[in-house]
Amino acid sequence: MNTKFSDGRNKKLNVLLSGRLIKLGVASLVGLGTLSAILIFLTSSTAAQNVSLKSRRRETTLTASKDSADTGVGKGVHKTQAAISHPLQIVREFPKDHSLDANGLGAIVVNFNAPLKRHAQHPTLSPKVPGRWQKTNTSFVFRPSVAILPNTLETVTVQAGVTSKTRGKLAKSSSFEFATRAGSTLRVDQILAELNYLPFHFVASLPKERNPVIGLVDAAKYFWNPPGGTFNWDFKPPASLAANWSPGVQNEMFSGALVAFESDHNLPMSTAVTTQDWQVLLKASMDPAAYQNPHGYDYALVQEGSPETLTVYHNGQVVLDTPANTGISLTPTTLGTFYVYEKLPYQVMKGVNPDGVPYADPVQYVSYFDGGEAVHYIYRAEYGFPQSLGCVELPITAAPTAYNYLPYGTLVTIEL
Repeated sequence: MNTKFSDGRNKKLNVLLSGRLIKLGVASLVGLGTLSAILIFLTSSTAAQNVSLKSRRRETTLTASKDSADTGVGKGVHKTQAAISHPLQIVREFPKDHSLDANGLGAIVVNFNAPLKRHAQHPTLSPKVPGRWQKTNTSFVFRPSVAILPNTLETVTVQAGVTSKTRGKLAKSSSFEFATRAGSTLRVDQILAELNYLPFHFVASLPKERNPVIGLVDAAKYFWNPPGGTFNWDFKPPASLAANWSPGVQNEMFSGALVAFESDHNLPMSTAVTTQDWQVLLKASMDPAAYQNPHGYDYALVQEGSPETLTVYHNGQVVLDTPANTGISLTPTTLGTFYVYEKLPYQVMKGVNPDGVPYADPVQYVSYFDGGEAVHYIYRAEYGFPQSLGCVELPITAAPTAYNYLPYGTLVTIEL
């Protein structure tokens, strides 16, 4: 074996092997570096993606928060729906508009289509009534502290701008009106009897209702629900007067008593019980002593007999009995019962006689009871038979007494 050759070959082999090893090491190093770089790249990429994802989430959260702030969404309440406001509207009124039979002791209610804001402005009443407005969920309710008197016309006004909890508003003002129902004619009879404007007195059936002093609540309540009881005459009446009495009926006796009451208390004289009448009747029912009839009860009876006469009663006693003249056959005095509605101490009566000749007669102590018919003085040579054009004529000796005992509202009966 050639050792030189072998050594050289070995050396060369060693060199070649060393070179390959170096290349392999370099390659290995390069491979490891590439792998590290790839790993580093992947790691960096993942981190970047995570950062990007977090950024996007943050942006989404910020955007959602902004949208929530703009639309009112948050804290578990769907404020987007709540923020949608609808116009506030009145859906019911009680009593109904133009009602004529409202309960003067009842509530007044205005209902809306949505719950009202806490401090929403309540309606107003005209004329004003003592009481209090209260707000419920969707309504305003007024409860009077005293009765709204019979025949009272009330107007309820709801101002524009009343707001609901959802911020809806009443676009324009609204109003409705109603009248309380008429009071009891029977109750007026009871009060007027207690004040001596009728010739009898009233006795309530229940002891508790006989109390001469009653409170405001009962006084008003009785206007629609009068107590039961009986009327007892203060004296034995003439048959013609007794025939005119019917409790709870608006006949001439009722009208006369009411007109007398109105005249004495400076009220407009009317045979219909007005709101003003009810106001004073309310006070009178609670303090009868302050509203007593200052004249007593008077009554005049004209009898077309032979002779014709006029008899005047005061509290059941005859205070005047005198000859009188009534109408001739062409212009007779109207038969029936009437009340005195006008009084004049002096007047010139003008008209036309049945023959067409005008007349202008001076007369005195005039008390009108039916149209142009009146009790009065006029000079005649005699009295006691038909001579007038429909009036009841008296001599001068009787006329002043008759005039004084025939105040407004006094009944005058003309009978055969």
